[in-house]
Amino acid sequence: MTGYDQPLYVGQAKEVKAEGRYPFLAIEIDLSELKEKLTPDLIKTWTDKQGRERRVLKLICSPVKPENITEYRTHSIKIDTWKPAQRYNEGKPSQNRAGGDISRGTIHDSDKSQFDDSVPF
Repeated sequence: MTGYDQPLYVGQAKEVKAEGRYPFLAIEIDLSELKEKLTPDLIKTWTDKQGRERRVLKLICSPVKPENITEYRTHSIKIDTWKPAQRYNEGKPSQNRAGGDISRGTIHDSDKSQFDDSVPF
């Protein structure tokens, strides 16, 4: 998580198993919590092919620890605060979602004239 010390929990979910049906998650979002924790940097904004502005908030639904499962809660809902590390960050390793290091090879300046980047069709 970049820039956030604690997970931003905004709801819960319960796995529902009904006879003869596939299990599903009944999701409950606490709109008061969402409003309190939502910041503009968490909203991805883009324009679709018709020129309409779209705004997206990514949420994560994950199982709670076995000792925290209740009759009403089997999963938690939190705002996805992960941001990709900069691609070239002065030789420092970037972080993946779990927070571990990903080794990157050294970036070399090469003679670009030896590469043909034209498309053959």
